Amino acid sequence: MPREGIFGVILNSGKIKTGDKIDILNKTSRSAAIIATNDDEALFGQQLREVLDSKLNPVFIRFDSLNDKNRTLAAILKDLISTQHTDDIIIFDPSETHGLTLAGYEKLDRQENVYKKDNSTIYYYKTIKEITSLPSEHQ
Repeated sequence: MPREGIFGVILNSGKIKTGDKIDILNKTSRSAAIIATNDDEALFGQQLREVLDSKLNPVFIRFDSLNDKNRTLAAILKDLISTQHTDDIIIFDPSETHGLTLAGYEKLDRQENVYKKDNSTIYYYKTIKEITSLPSEHQ
């Protein structure tokens, strides 16, 4: 989800028209992405989204597929971090074939398999059980 432009949250139904008052709150929301294969999304996608939603409460969860032969994990991460400025990125890799891509990222001491790049936090998980250890937004 891009960070530029105007985004809003609808609190009540009704009609809006030119000239209506708009309250701009001093609140930001989190964005999140899941990177996995299409097969893993089909098997675990709902579970992944539920854990991410309950732990980090992002306003938006995006899914990026590792199946696209034209996009490597490095290219997907570059887009999510540098262009989209995604707050939290989950790499779900049961096949354990993409871990080396994170070699150049800053590893955080507080938790295993957690990395930082610019303002994005990257979590590398190989199992659903590991994902349940995802820290909540308040930790």
